[in-house]
Amino acid sequence: MLLAVDELVVNALRHTKSGQPGGTFTVEITRWDGAVVICVGDEGGPSEPVVTDAADDAESGRGLRTVSLMASSWGWFGNDRSRTVVALFSAGALQGTV
Repeated sequence: MLLAVDELVVNALRHTKSGQPGGTFTVEITRWDGAVVICVGDEGGPSEPVVTDAADDAESGRGLRTVSLMASSWGWFGNDRSRTVVALFSAGALQGTV
């Protein structure tokens, strides 16, 4: 889950207005009914968050792919002024974690 938080925060800083001088973002982690929900809110950007296929030698471009493979589900809502990306880790996926 820490890796998912890291990937979502880095995406907010790289791809949205949150990474510009004076920009902000928020991280909210909630345990709910045995699951964990991670939300990263940013200041929006020109493109929508999508999972992409990065080239084998690419130095970036795997963040949302990584989150999509680790989390039970993920998604986003918002627009070019404010957006939140959400990753859900279900109770089954959390077994064996501390």
